[in-house]
Amino acid sequence: MYSRDMISLLNPWWREGEVREDLAKPYRRKAFNEIVDALKYRQIQIITGLRRVGKSTLLYQIMDHLINSGVDPLNLLYYSFDIALGNPLEILKSYSNMTSVDWRSKRVYIFFDEIQKVEEWSSWLKLIYDSHPNIKLVVSGSSSLHLEENAHRNLAGRFILHKVEPLSLIEFFELETGKEVENPELWRDDLLISLKDYIRKPFPEIVNWSELRAAEYIRESVLEKVISSDLSPHGLDPSRTLELLTIFYSEPGTYLNVSSLAGELNMSKKTLYKYLEYMKSSYLIRLLRNYRPSMRASSRKMKKVYPYHWSLTFGLVGDVERGHLIESMAASILDASYYWREGSREVDFILMDGVIVPVEVKAKAKLREGDIGNLLYFLRKFDLDAGFLVYEGEDISMDIEGKHVEALSLLNLCIHGALMPR
Repeated sequence: MYSRDMISLLNPWWREGEVREDLAKPYRRKAFNEIVDALKYRQIQIITGLRRVGKSTLLYQIMDHLINSGVDPLNLLYYSFDIALGNPLEILKSYSNMTSVDWRSKRVYIFFDEIQKVEEWSSWLKLIYDSHPNIKLVVSGSSSLHLEENAHRNLAGRFILHKVEPLSLIEFFELETGKEVENPELWRDDLLISLKDYIRKPFPEIVNWSELRAAEYIRESVLEKVISSDLSPHGLDPSRTLELLTIFYSEPGTYLNVSSLAGELNMSKKTLYKYLEYMKSSYLIRLLRNYRPSMRASSRKMKKVYPYHWSLTFGLVGDVERGHLIESMAASILDASYYWREGSREVDFILMDGVIVPVEVKAKAKLREGDIGNLLYFLRKFDLDAGFLVYEGEDISMDIEGKHVEALSLLNLCIHGALMPR
C-alpha cells in the first residue's frame, strides 16, 4: 500500500525544483514530441507498449519539459502503481495534504505509471476526467492486458493513445553515437554498420551493452518481468508460458493449430486460447490471420504466430534461422495483422490501411524470377497494381506483366520504419 513517504520519494522535484537528468534522460525519442504536442488537448494521454521501451522515462521527460516551460513543480504529481497499489483518489488527497495544492480547482498534471495494475482503472480515470477539467492526466501501461480495449470501452472520446515501440534504427544509432540524424540518406553507410547491433539491442538501456548481456536483459527485464508481474496474477503458469513462447520464438511464423498444440501440451483448447490472448495483449506475440475479402472468413482460418518484436527471440532461444529473423523484423516494423495463403501459394504479409498492400519477404541479397511469383499471382487475383518485396539486396523498381513491384532493402525498411521506395 502507498504511503506519504513513498509519494514524497517519487516526487523529488517538489523539493529540488527540477527533474534530475538520471530520470529525464537527455535523449528525446520521437514519441516525446508527439506526446508533448498532444498536451494541448484536454484528453487523457495514454502511453502503452512493451516493458523497458522507455515509457517511464517519457513521463519524466514530459515533467521536465513542463517545469522548464514555467509550470510550478508542486503542480506535478507522479505515482507508479508498479511500486505499490493504491486508490487514485486517496493518492490525490495525500498529494494535496503534502503540498497544499488544491487539485480540485488548480491546473495540475497527474502522471500515473503502470495504471493497468489498478482495478477498474479506466473508471477511475473517467471519474477524475469528467469531474475535474482542470486536471491533465498522463498515464502509462506496460505490457497492458486489454488496456486499449478498456480505454475504448470506458473512455471513448476522452483519450489519445500513444503506442511506444522499441527503438527504431535511427534512434538506436543516435543513442549509440551521440550524433543527430536529420537526413538518413547522408548516414546510410553508417546506419548499415549499426544494423547488426541494432537487431539484437533495440532497447534504450542496452544500446552499448555486449550481445550476451543484452540477451540476458531481454530475458530477465522484459520477458520474465512480463510473465511474473503481468501474466502470473491472471492465473498463467510461468513454466507453461515459457514453454509456449519457446515454441513460438524458435520458429517465428509457425502455423497455429490449436487442437494439435493443446493435445501435445496436454492442455484444454480453452486454456490454450487464454494463454494466447494474454500473451498477445502483453506484447509477447502477434497473431496473423489469413487474409480473405470477407473478414469473417479470415478469422476462421489458421493463424500464424510471430514474436511481437523480433528481438525477444534473442532473450529466450538465441539465434534463429535467418529467414525467420528477417520475416519477424518485417512483421514487427510493419505491425502486420494478416498474411495470405491459398493452396501452395503464400504472401507473407497483407497490409490494409485504406488500400490492400501485399508484402513478400526474402532472406537473400539477389532475386530470381521465381521469388516474386506468389506476389504477382496475388496482384492478379485481387486486381491490384503494386506490391512490395523486402530483402537484403539493393532497392529496385520492377514493372512485370502490368504490375509494379518495389523491392526494398531491409536497411530501407529499418531506416524509415515503413514501406518507403527510394
